[in-house]
Amino acid sequence: MDNLNQQISEIVGTVTQGYLKYQNTMRPGQITFNGLADLRPDLAEKITGTSADPFYNDGNLEAFWDKVTEIISDEYVEYCEKQNNEG
Repeated sequence: MDNLNQQISEIVGTVTQGYLKYQNTMRPGQITFNGLADLRPDLAEKITGTSADPFYNDGNLEAFWDKVTEIISDEYVEYCEKQNNEG
């Protein structure tokens, strides 16, 4: 499993590419959510329909990034704990 910073950087890079490509045709929340869905559909599914979902509301972007970071952090902690218990 990639570490937390690598995962966040990869998501940010994908979203940035989306902004460059779709900035004139899509809202920031749509671009951001679609970038996550392309890279981590499992994570996007956890955010869909919550107060952190920015697809229909750009005002949720800060909550989106907070939630993405929280979920990935939790996944990484679980992974590390599992590795420690097995080793």
